[in-house]
Amino acid sequence: DRQGYAIVPLDLHWNRDHIKATIAIARGKKLHEKRNSAKEKDWQRQQERNFKQ
Repeated sequence: DRQGYAIVPLDLHWNRDHIKATIAIARGKKLHEKRNSAKEKDWQRQQERNFKQ
């Protein structure tokens, strides 16, 4: 029922000997979303390489 979800730490606070954490529950990306993200990252890297040259 809860497969595919992850607990993500959003913020950590240290207060003397205590640690407080703000967390969120997030669902992972689907395969097609991962592909789109990878394409976008590759495109950004390529643009940075071209800009540096």
